Formats: sequence, C-alpha cells, structure tokens
Amino acid sequence: MKTAWIFPGGSARAVYTAGALSAVCDMNLPRPDVIIAASGSAPTSVCYITGQYNIIPKVWLESLSTKTFVNPWRFWKIVNIDYLIDVVLKQKNPLDMAKLSQSDINLFIPLTDSGTGMIEYISNKTRLDMWEVLRASISVPIFTNLFSLKGSPVGDKFFNDSSPAARFQLHVQKAISEGATRVIVFDNWHPDDNPTTYFVSKMFACIRNSRFRKNQLNYIGAVEKFSTPNNVEFIKISPTEKLGMSRLEINNANARKIFKRGYDDTFNNKKLRNIIKM
Repeated sequence: MKTAWIFPGGSARAVYTAGALSAVCDMNLPRPDVIIAASGSAPTSVCYITGQYNIIPKVWLESLSTKTFVNPWRFWKIVNIDYLIDVVLKQKNPLDMAKLSQSDINLFIPLTDSGTGMIEYISNKTRLDMWEVLRASISVPIFTNLFSLKGSPVGDKFFNDSSPAARFQLHVQKAISEGATRVIVFDNWHPDDNPTTYFVSKMFACIRNSRFRKNQLNYIGAVEKFSTPNNVEFIKISPTEKLGMSRLEINNANARKIFKRGYDDTFNNKKLRNIIKM
C-alpha cells in the first residue's frame, strides 16, 4: 500500500502540526512514500525526512515564537523569513539537504506563482535550490514584505504562499495522482479559530490581476467543496477543540501548549496505532 502524508501550513498554528510530526517520530509509524508539506510545515517535514528529529521542537519552541521572527511593530517585514532560513535552519540547525535529495520519500512542496496564482508542486528531486523553495513556501504577501507582492525567486519565477496552497484539501488529489492508496492528513484547522474562513483571501485575490484572481478563487472554491475521497483509505488528525492561537503567535508558553496538543492527539490516535500493529 502506497502511503502519503499531508501537512498543511497555517503560519504559527503549524506548531500543532510540528507537534504531530514529532509524535510520528516517536511512534515507529511506517515511513510514507510521499509527503506533501505546505507553508510552515515544509521545513518541519524536511527534518523528518533527513532524520533530524531533534530540530523540530528546537526550532518551533525556541526560535520561532520570538519577536526576532514575528514582530507586528516591524510593519515592513512582520514575518522575517530570512531569519528562519538563513540563521535558524542554515546556521543554528543546519538541515541535511544532500540527504533530502537522496531520500526514497518523495516530498512535494506546493508554491503559488505570484503572477498567475497557479499552484505548482516542487519535488525534493528538483535541480532547483531547495533552500529557496523553502523560503518561497513561507513567503506570505504583505506580511513578509510590505512593499512587494512578488514573493521569493525560485528558478526563473517568483512564488509565495497562499491560503488554498496552505490547506490540505487540494493536496489529497495530488497524493492520489502519485499513486497513494492511503492518505493521512495532519491538520491544524479548527473552525472556531477561523471565523472568517477564506473571506480575506478572496478579497486579496480580487485586487490582483484577472488570471491570479480566477485561479485563486477556483482553488478556494475547490477547498470549500472538498469531500472525503472514496477510492482511498483516508485518515485525518485535527484539533478537537479550538487552538486559541493567532497566525502570528509569539507567546512561547502557548506555543508549547499547542505543540503538546498536536503531539498527544497524534500519539494517541487509534487509527495510527492500528497501522503500527499491522
């Protein structure tokens, strides 16, 4: 059985997903064939693939819930993605990019073309610079650069993150197209944390060019109409209660609490435990 794991983003709320992935590292769950990791979960998934499990809690609980990374008063660059990539992940906790490219796990990172709004999947088998792929995956328009919507350069294009790319729904079909017959989603979304759902994302799409607007609104529509696929085994782990965490959270105590919730919800999941027993 070919298995795919999907890790959505969600800015700071991806700390829940990081906790879930940390639990997976302790569970002896069979390694998947495919991982699709979006936004803030992309670097975390690299830690898993390269076997650098100890980096996951270090990064999320020590480096990211700080004003160096997120600072609302630094309005021109509220989220400092260069600090995360160039300092935290290259210098302090260097990721093994050679091991990533050689892994038997196929990693796909969804990026949004900042000109067209189209979502493209970049694989760890690419010849592109994976550091720049990771940078683009967490590049959020306005929040990472107030003065530009271009995003980050990867190859000959500019990419950034987007709401539909950061959610899991679109990626289920990608997993199935890669041959997955078991899809496991490690979600971090609870409706009570997202009262406006995609209203802001729709408004943002509407101020862009016509092609960007059409593609993004189509993606958002597909996300909203998502239904569980019938042709695969589908498992979803998600918060049973409101996380109580903003997308720009810098409260370290709360980050640790949410990380533990993600860990516990995953570690105690009966469906995952049944897979281990097989």
